[in-house]
Amino acid sequence: LVLLFFLDALTAGLFVVLLRVEVGNVGMFAALLLAGSLGLVAATTLIAAIIARASVKGALFAVLSFPLLAPLLVIAIKGTALALEGAPWARGLAPLQVLLAYTVALFTASLFLFGSVWEA
Repeated sequence: LVLLFFLDALTAGLFVVLLRVEVGNVGMFAALLLAGSLGLVAATTLIAAIIARASVKGALFAVLSFPLLAPLLVIAIKGTALALEGAPWARGLAPLQVLLAYTVALFTASLFLFGSVWEA
C-alpha cells in the first residue's frame, strides 16, 4: 500500500512536471489519487486471493479484474479531468464520493470473502 502511494505520487509528479500540466485544483487531484489508489488496492487484493492457486495467473488476473477495475478507472478519469481543469469542489465531489463508496464496498466484500476464498 505504501509502495503504491509512493509510485502514484511519483508518477503524478512526473506527469505534471514533464508534460507541463497545470493542475487547477490540487487538493481534489490529490484526494482523487488517494481514493483511486485505495480502490485499486481493494479490488486487486481480492482478485489476487482468488487466483493464488491457479496455474495461469496472468491471464486469469486480467480477465477477473477488468469488471472490477473498469468502473473505478472511468470515475477516476472523469474526476481527474475535473481536477485538472480547476473545477470547484462542489462539482468534483461527486466522482470522489463514488470512488470512496466503491472502495468501501470492495474493501467490505474483501473482508467478508478473503477467508473463504483463501481456504478454498
